[in-house]
Amino acid sequence: MPSVTDGTPLTATSPDTKTGDGWVRVDLGAGNEQAIGKLRFYPRAGSAARMNGALIQGSNDGTSFVTLYSISGVSDI
Repeated sequence: MPSVTDGTPLTATSPDTKTGDGWVRVDLGAGNEQAIGKLRFYPRAGSAARMNGALIQGSNDGTSFVTLYSISGVSDI
C-alpha cells in the first residue's frame, strides 16, 4: 500500500481500515512546527461514506490530541 510520505499523490493514498482504529500520523520534528491554515480530505472513490465519523486531530506532544474537525455528511456521488 502507498504511504502518505512515499511520493505517491495524496489522492491515491489511503489507509485501508474497516474499524475506527486506522490512523495516519505526521511528525514534522522539533523546530518544524506549523500552523494549520487549510485541511483537505479525499475519500476513496466508491467508499466515500466510510469517511463519516472520522476525526482530524492535532497534537503538540504526540500524547494529547485535540479534534480539529469531525467528518460527517459524506456520501458516494
